[in-house]
Amino acid sequence: MSHSQMNERYPGNKFIKRVFLDGYKFVYDGNSERGAVGNIIKSKNSKVYGGLFEITEENLAALDGSDGYTDNYNRMDIEVVDDENNSYQAFVYFRKWKRRGTPSPLYRKIVIMGARECELPEDYIANNL
Repeated sequence: MSHSQMNERYPGNKFIKRVFLDGYKFVYDGNSERGAVGNIIKSKNSKVYGGLFEITEENLAALDGSDGYTDNYNRMDIEVVDDENNSYQAFVYFRKWKRRGTPSPLYRKIVIMGARECELPEDYIANNL
């Protein structure tokens, strides 16, 4: 969600707005050199917020490579909703849930910075990220 990372890695992207996905929640799980990393998992009566970006086909190929699609992550074409109840088709990356963990302080800081840049609700950020 970090706008600076998106601009650096995927030139020509455009941030559209914040959106959410019902029936999922954000978790830090698994393990990498950055500690646990962000993931979304199914969770009844939950909602996960994120940023909706318009990207090019080249951006999608680069995003697939950087997120380890298909080795580490799966990509799902799913409907997300904005605050006005408009729906959009979007790609969401997720992986099979692994044991929860703690992210590195730097990684968590980048996630929170991106969440604020995407204008996610502050109470959501405080309670979920």
